[in-house]
Amino acid sequence: MKKAAVILLVLMCTIIASTELFAGMYIKKQVGRDQTEEIFLESGKLKMVVGYAGMGPIQISIVDTAKKRFILVQPARKVYMEVSFDEYRKFIEEMQKQMPAMAGMKPGDIPFAADTEEEKRSYKGSGEKIAGYTTKVLLIERGGRPIERRLVSERFIKDMLKEVDFSKLSTLGATAGTLAVISEAENIKAMAEEMPLKEENLISRIANTVVKVERKRLPASVFSPPKGYKRVSLKEFFFPGGNMPFGR
Repeated sequence: MKKAAVILLVLMCTIIASTELFAGMYIKKQVGRDQTEEIFLESGKLKMVVGYAGMGPIQISIVDTAKKRFILVQPARKVYMEVSFDEYRKFIEEMQKQMPAMAGMKPGDIPFAADTEEEKRSYKGSGEKIAGYTTKVLLIERGGRPIERRLVSERFIKDMLKEVDFSKLSTLGATAGTLAVISEAENIKAMAEEMPLKEENLISRIANTVVKVERKRLPASVFSPPKGYKRVSLKEFFFPGGNMPFGR
């Protein structure tokens, strides 16, 4: 009886350990008052859903780093496109040739006039605990004026990296917002600063906050296009009717 109990205990521990090892990760973020972002990560796959209150999802991005496949979904039109990283990169390069303003831009480049002023970053002690993570306060100043307060956690980024190697996204040429920026970060600290658990604009007082983080197995359907949606070409996806601006 005692031997059977020991075997049962070992089996239970093995199951619990393996469940944690292969668990995916779900992150929900509140962006301002009306926008939400949901991020799903598991075994090299990533999905990001952007939605607005009362509207539901407005954009869905899905990446499979192992297969080097990229899916974008437009819920309003019920269409999606699926291409390889290389196909998407070549499409962006072609767009850059036809639209001079895009030439030379890297993922995450956003030309704000204020960015021409010198930026200073400094840590100001510990911040509050968010979604189970202990944070540090990062203060960002520009032109001698505090403009942004971020609560960062390197452990949060390390947990994400257990599921997806973000450096592989840099070959994609473009992803969704912040993810494009952290794909180019050189280390954990830099990634944590670019994807904080909370960021507050000290001028507008608008705050973006991670409100939930869960480790759980995710169904395969999470990383597939919604059923009933029509697959279209890259050109048709971005330019309905197939006509590119400044087209040749």
